[in-house]
Amino acid sequence: MTLLTGGGALAEAYVAQFGGRVVSARSLADDDLIPALEQAEVVVHNAALIRADSQEELLTANLGLTARIVTLLERWNPGARLLSIGSMSYLDLGDSRSYAPLDSLGPYARSKYLAERAVLDSSLETAYSIRMSTLFYGNPTRDGLSQLVSDAATTGRVTLTDGGAAARDFLPLHAAAGYLHRMAVGSLPAGPTVNLATGRRTSFLDVARHLAARLPQLEIADRPATSPAAPVLADFDLRDVTAIGLVGPRWEDAVADYLERLLS
Repeated sequence: MTLLTGGGALAEAYVAQFGGRVVSARSLADDDLIPALEQAEVVVHNAALIRADSQEELLTANLGLTARIVTLLERWNPGARLLSIGSMSYLDLGDSRSYAPLDSLGPYARSKYLAERAVLDSSLETAYSIRMSTLFYGNPTRDGLSQLVSDAATTGRVTLTDGGAAARDFLPLHAAAGYLHRMAVGSLPAGPTVNLATGRRTSFLDVARHLAARLPQLEIADRPATSPAAPVLADFDLRDVTAIGLVGPRWEDAVADYLERLLS
């Protein structure tokens, strides 16, 4: 049985495709959480509070919960396969295999880095920390690509910032769930850290041009940035996803499906 320790879009996409049991580890006492962990062959853990009023709150939510899951598994089910969702936020912009300087990390990135260390330093037999490139949710409240597609479909106009030069490696949500499932059932890279990405750097201008090819009347506008944007890692190699087995769809295919839903 695959146990997912929290809800959210990634858990929903996983369960919709592959099944599994979802619990809210954050809200369960140990006496209620331990039986669920004991029954699990695979635990997909995702602690990802992004914003909070203090560093302490982020550490409690992300590091604290992850350390708790690790400690309980070490005692009650050390043979379970732990797939813990890390973050690309603490990776070096020039080398996705290396950490960024620790003194450069913001509060969220620091909390997720420490959570990853709790996983990697554990005594569990099989524990992975999984970093993902920019997820495409198909939800305009969740990511910039979804917002761009939604604007194109609903208003016939998209507005780029600074010419749309900012780039991402867009990973469709269902593809991310597919990689997790393959790791759950046996396709494991060397690890213990895993980068899930498409290996394709795509700018928002590239996306706008792609949308314009599908929507010939689309208006593409531009505006200057009001403040410097934080850089986002957009260059990943395919070593891990090749070891797991490549999973579709491409972002273009996922965008086409989302656009069709919006226009229907």
